[in-house]
Amino acid sequence: MKNRTSAQVLYGLATGLFVWSIHELWIYLFPTALTPGHIEKVISSMLIGVGFGVFALVKSGFFSDNSHKVKRGVTYGAVLGLAGGICGFILIDQVDSQLAEMSLPPLLIQALFAFRWLVLSLFIGIGAGLRDRSSTIMTRSLIGSGIAGLVCGVIITGMNAFSPLFFATRGIAFILFGTALSLSLDHLSVFGRKAWIRSLNGRLEGLEFELLQEIHCLGTQSNDDINLKSYQDIRPSHAKLVRYYSGYSLVDNDPFWQTYVNFRNIKEQPLKNGDIIKVGRALFQYCSVS
Repeated sequence: MKNRTSAQVLYGLATGLFVWSIHELWIYLFPTALTPGHIEKVISSMLIGVGFGVFALVKSGFFSDNSHKVKRGVTYGAVLGLAGGICGFILIDQVDSQLAEMSLPPLLIQALFAFRWLVLSLFIGIGAGLRDRSSTIMTRSLIGSGIAGLVCGVIITGMNAFSPLFFATRGIAFILFGTALSLSLDHLSVFGRKAWIRSLNGRLEGLEFELLQEIHCLGTQSNDDINLKSYQDIRPSHAKLVRYYSGYSLVDNDPFWQTYVNFRNIKEQPLKNGDIIKVGRALFQYCSVS
């Protein structure tokens, strides 16, 4: 993934198009004439929530070739996306129907439509933190998803208010939300980070892995934090990054000493900013902020 922004935009576009397609397929197969209105709304909300939730939370695992993270993304994306879709769309619709009977200003009612996207995006942000078991990631994801939901909510509400072409505006809304969510979650994910490694070669080239835990395992097991199964000469839990008070150290777990810092064999080596790490055939650069 050498061009990070382009990859995020394409992923967001694909997400929006896929969710839109599934949503329209549901409407086409089960039109209003055959499905009670409230059931149609519930299922539509569930499809939207689960679709965006799963795609948003499998993204980091997909790009980093980490199947364990993909599975966790699917689980938390489906559960939190489902909850976000129901709370954001069904509950807001119920509030809107109650307010409509009170003859409140149209602007307030329109604001509620914008709020539904914000609610969905915040649930997805919570899911990202739970997926990574990190309060830091959750905070960043809530900020990023909140910005995406708020901006998209205002734009989408404006489009719906002035355009009679609901099919087209719905598609634009899904594509816009998917793209904004992908970009915001990606760019906010690096805010305030202190230590990370950057991949310099192979399939993961250009990817950056933030170091937040006490121990990060590098290897070919599906639950290794940094999965290197696409590289040669890598063993299960081949090496690990261990955090000490002064920073991270690289520890070799390979009996054949295939772990290097600045191209020298090591068993354990404290790392400093700019050091080159070689694990099997995989190359990384250690980066830190004092």
